[in-house]
Amino acid sequence: METTAFRLILEATIDCAKRSLRTMPDCTYREYCSWILDADDSLRDRWLQLVGVNGVIRLTVGLLDGIVRGNEWGRLAGYAASINVQQTYEVVSDNLAIGLAHPREGDDQFATRRALLRAFDGAMIERLKGSPRSAQQLLLPVEPMARRISAFEQSLSPDKHRALTDAFLSERAGVSREELEYSLWPSLIANVETTYDLARTTASCRMGEMVTQGLISRYEGVDSLLEEPRMTFSERLRASTGAIMVIPTLAYYVAVLAEMIRPSSGLSTAIDEGLLTSALHDAALQVRLLNDVGPRLLAQTDGERRVLMDSLKSSAARSDARTLDALLLESLKEWAPLFTRIRKDVLHREFNLCVHDYSTDVADALPVFEEELACAAREYHRSRARLTSSTSEIDALLGDAAVGRLIRRFVEFHETLYMRDYDDPLGEYAV
Repeated sequence: METTAFRLILEATIDCAKRSLRTMPDCTYREYCSWILDADDSLRDRWLQLVGVNGVIRLTVGLLDGIVRGNEWGRLAGYAASINVQQTYEVVSDNLAIGLAHPREGDDQFATRRALLRAFDGAMIERLKGSPRSAQQLLLPVEPMARRISAFEQSLSPDKHRALTDAFLSERAGVSREELEYSLWPSLIANVETTYDLARTTASCRMGEMVTQGLISRYEGVDSLLEEPRMTFSERLRASTGAIMVIPTLAYYVAVLAEMIRPSSGLSTAIDEGLLTSALHDAALQVRLLNDVGPRLLAQTDGERRVLMDSLKSSAARSDARTLDALLLESLKEWAPLFTRIRKDVLHREFNLCVHDYSTDVADALPVFEEELACAAREYHRSRARLTSSTSEIDALLGDAAVGRLIRRFVEFHETLYMRDYDDPLGEYAV
């Protein structure tokens, strides 16, 4: 069933991706996307992996295998395709945050990327709140800014992007790589419009408000992290939990499954009693912690954490590393399995719950790092207990374990995903 379901959703997603190109202005990048979606399987599959399509389909099939029955997959595929394509464009806007946790020496585009991402967040929020202006109208003022930023460099795999575009350029005389590489603006427009369409899909559902508000909270959360980088751990956790796509994604699938495909009379009660709100928040909290800290660090006992910190302190005493990020990079050989997620964020200067100060002396930063790792582990385990309880209540109300299993599986998928290094195709959505 998994192979059949994957192929069914993949075909629907490719069709949806082709339709989504209509939201872009006419440009070379739009032509490139259309070309590669019709390319031979090998070339197209490399691109689908690189932009995150294969990853989100693996997630969808993993979530719903054994929950969706027989011919229900055919109905589900179209709904899954819409959110898969939206999340593919989300990879592009997510990538804008690479390098924004702290500027690298010589990064002369830091301020430009930060301003562009904040403008994008504002445009997205305005569109989701019902603005009659299109994404192209909302983002027109920042087109010159977007044209100065390489979409390839603002990714986890710039060389792979360039290698794929070479095949296109070999067939298109007179087209330059720069036309494709500096293509953020049309992608951001498509991102806004596919997100707006996603919210409209569930607007008439009971879960619709949760979908739309979850989407708005995502962009508000990202903007908060950009506006106020010096937060307490609790403030960072709250903003970061809202800034990921977990709540709107799960709310969307609950709407599709329990309102559109297999309507459940108990769903309204689960919503009214706050059980679904609680469960989705805890799922988002856990995925955020898994994303930033990693499964193995979260699973450590207090004693195991002390061994790690004693080792890091000893290394700091012998090392020339002056900051926490530098020390962690030096320690990867010894502690690599623990640092699958921290390695990614430190290397790319992305926002991270526990590595966020790139200027404090390492001796002062280590005790803070230790305390925040402990806080993250405590929050994770408390949240797991709450989620077990709330999803059990949801299952009892609905008389069906499908929704509870869906939510729990979402967290379990990311536990498995983030055990691997981020540059492993099975350890990240888009590499």
